[in-house]
Amino acid sequence: MVSHVCPHFHSRAGRDRCQVRWTLLGVMLAMLLAMLDNNVVGTAMPTIVGDLGDSPTSPGW
Repeated sequence: MVSHVCPHFHSRAGRDRCQVRWTLLGVMLAMLLAMLDNNVVGTAMPTIVGDLGDSPTSPGW
């Protein structure tokens, strides 16, 4: 089953290479989600502040 995902799984160098690829993929996915979250929150923040009755020039939280 694992050999379908990583064809070089049977050798140690192949396992290490596959581990690096999966780790890199996980880190890249985490960075993408963090960037997307920051983008959404940054875009929505003026509306959220306005709905809560605060002005954008008041002191920060």
